[in-house]
Amino acid sequence: MYELSSKKLIAITIGLIIIFSLISSLVTLPAEPYHSSNEFKFSELFNTSFHKYPVPLSSYSASNGYIDSVIDSTSLRIDPQNVIGLSEFEEANIILIGSGGNITEIIADDRANVLEINTLEMKPLGSREFSATGKLMESTVIELYELEIPLPDPNNSSSLTVSALEISHESWEDQIGCKGGKNKDVHIEGLFFIDSSDNVLVAGNSEVLTNCTLLSVTETKEQLQSGKIFGEFYNSVKWESKGLFISSESRREPHIVVDKFITITTWVAEDSWLSLGIF
Repeated sequence: MYELSSKKLIAITIGLIIIFSLISSLVTLPAEPYHSSNEFKFSELFNTSFHKYPVPLSSYSASNGYIDSVIDSTSLRIDPQNVIGLSEFEEANIILIGSGGNITEIIADDRANVLEINTLEMKPLGSREFSATGKLMESTVIELYELEIPLPDPNNSSSLTVSALEISHESWEDQIGCKGGKNKDVHIEGLFFIDSSDNVLVAGNSEVLTNCTLLSVTETKEQLQSGKIFGEFYNSVKWESKGLFISSESRREPHIVVDKFITITTWVAEDSWLSLGIF
């Protein structure tokens, strides 16, 4: 009788471990691969014109040597992803940096000596918000700003009037038991400028929240691209959940893209898979 009870107890214990392992691993899995895409045209969102930066802007990747030399000579701590671009004038050069909802302007000479640092306020002109429900919940906010940029001209207090788009995209799973009801919450935000040569410049940031104790983020890869045809910011996020015999992984990539015609596209894709093994 004692031996039989022990065998039952062992069987029940193993069964509970397997069930818990399945629950732990399946927490990351959607029913099937997910993909969504949305497109917005500036002319349909805002009843105003978009003021392009009137001279060419060089991205951080194209001018990082000079930009780093200028930044190193200041007390500022700047993430390269927040650098919008560099513009050259006869008197001096301007570096624009996204900074906590404002723009930092650094004016420097050709030898990377800093002449002036200004904090520029972005004036809000309008905002549009869109949401979508499905296997993933999505929220997109498109905000239009205007800012005055002082020019490096000691004899004339002139400035440029420039438009900027700040676009945020959030995606998550609506799941009971997770903090705030949001599982695998990914928020990305890009700040976009367009110059006189139709280059689209972008600075970006992102935040990833797991919100469920059985889940862990194993990889995040932020990437931004400024270019002649379009500018893009995205994050590739990988999650993992482990049980005793089964583990599951999933990857999501949300993207924000703005092209030279001021067409805005947001898209997100997610896939997931199971793997077996004892660990």
